[in-house]
Amino acid sequence: MDVVILALVLILAGLLVKAIVTSFADQTARVVEDGVEPATAILRDARGGAAVVAYRNLEKTAKKQHGAAEAPAVLSAMLTSIKFNPSRLESPQLGKVRARSGAAVEVCRDWVIRGQEAHDVDATTSAKVVTSGRKLKERDTRTAELQFVAASWSMRVPIRPDDATDARFVADRLNAITRSLRPKAATSADIKALGADIAALVEKLVTASGPSPAEKISQLSDLRYGRLISDDEYEAAKVRILGI
Repeated sequence: MDVVILALVLILAGLLVKAIVTSFADQTARVVEDGVEPATAILRDARGGAAVVAYRNLEKTAKKQHGAAEAPAVLSAMLTSIKFNPSRLESPQLGKVRARSGAAVEVCRDWVIRGQEAHDVDATTSAKVVTSGRKLKERDTRTAELQFVAASWSMRVPIRPDDATDARFVADRLNAITRSLRPKAATSADIKALGADIAALVEKLVTASGPSPAEKISQLSDLRYGRLISDDEYEAAKVRILGI
């Protein structure tokens, strides 16, 4: 009975892998069958990492429809027709991480790409590798996953546990870049240098005729929360706004 169950598990696993591979192949095939003109139109409107994927799809389409010999000339003509600047496709690659199945993950300074999926990197993007399980003599229960999270997208990719160390290195490089994109907090020297301007801003806020007292106090609270004015300055301005 155990042998039968094991055989069924192996068959199901094989079908699953085949379905995943077929899914990626179908995505490419559909793009190829759409034709050079539609693929060019997609590239014209694409930005960031999506433009890289669209460019690759156009290359495949040109080879499929015109053959390897004529494809470069066709591709060049299509790029000229939409005034495409190839420099849009340039971004230093931080690393490439193999997935357990399907396409590998390409991590670049400006985008993350996996097969037909592409996402742009910004200051909110972070990456990490999550592992669990242990490698024992009798069996290996380890799992690993490369995870990306940003304000507008996320991606989770199961990877080989033996690749976890290299994946962490790639994730750390990406995180170092995205941290550098985040705005720096104002220092006390910065605030002191803005002292006269802040005082003028508070005065303008207090004497403004448009906003209601509640709106003025709300804006005043924002200045205090940002440590641009002290608690005493906040209270003094609040008294003036309320006419107490």
